[in-house]
Amino acid sequence: MDCYLEGKYDALIEFDDQTYGVVDFKASKYSQGKEETYKRQLQAYQYAFLHPQNGQQRQISKIGLLFLYPNNLQDSQNSLSMSLTQHWIEILYDENDFLTFIHEVQDLLSSPKTPPPTKDCPYCKFVSETSNL
Repeated sequence: MDCYLEGKYDALIEFDDQTYGVVDFKASKYSQGKEETYKRQLQAYQYAFLHPQNGQQRQISKIGLLFLYPNNLQDSQNSLSMSLTQHWIEILYDENDFLTFIHEVQDLLSSPKTPPPTKDCPYCKFVSETSNL
């Protein structure tokens, strides 16, 4: 790979078997298809932990999204309480699939001309969905 990955994960959890999990928190309601929107982000975290430029390699056994959405807010004399709805989505890691994606992105970025967007392009859809975040 002729590039490097950089980012900040939300949580790294060590399990009893000495493997780790990477959790990305989302403060929103879960809706179908959100895992596709964030799959590459979480796969990038796992790849970076498995192939660090510096530091120790960490064995990642789970990556996923934890959606937390507040409900039932109660305000009483200088106190606010609430409950949270939670939804966990585990993302599967396929290193070959991830590297294919990275190479496609590299090819696109190194091209002298940007291709026009299309309605079937998953990258165009991703940019459209995440541009207002």
